[in-house]
Amino acid sequence: MSDITKLLAAEAVRQQPTHQPAFAELVRSRRKRARRNRFVIGAAMLLALSAVGGSVLFKQQPTVPSAPSDGAVVTGVLLTVGGPVGTPSGGLAGTVEFQAADGTVTAAEAASDGRFSITVSPGQYIVTGDPLGVVPPSLIIENSSGVVTSRSPSAGYSRCRADAPVTVPASGLSGVQVICHIR
Repeated sequence: MSDITKLLAAEAVRQQPTHQPAFAELVRSRRKRARRNRFVIGAAMLLALSAVGGSVLFKQQPTVPSAPSDGAVVTGVLLTVGGPVGTPSGGLAGTVEFQAADGTVTAAEAASDGRFSITVSPGQYIVTGDPLGVVPPSLIIENSSGVVTSRSPSAGYSRCRADAPVTVPASGLSGVQVICHIR
């Protein structure tokens, strides 16, 4: 043999592992590694989910003040108008919302006659409303067998709203009309 071949053979022998573990040991160590990795991944997922859950729990929600102490009292009525001839117009129960320029929403309930009263800070508001479970007569359907049904109440109304933005002075305001047009 040449010197280079002897040198390469000696290096190959030197590089061989001194102890080759048994196959069963290799399988056990792989399973152990897999368990450890699953545990680490599970702990990381739990940590990530708790961080997301915490951020959802502590997320700042827009405040919805029900009655600012330095506010102005606004009164008005939630009304229906339009529809086929003979459809009664008038006040109806529901919810009226005053949305300020900063996005803050203050809500009030309208009584069965449509009247509402709310306390808000002076300023300009977009005023909207939603009728409460009211089905306009134009949506009541009677079929040939006499069965009376109705479409959903929201299908009969366009979004209820005041005709223009409402400006509330510090002294308060009365006579605000929130109109629900019957289709």
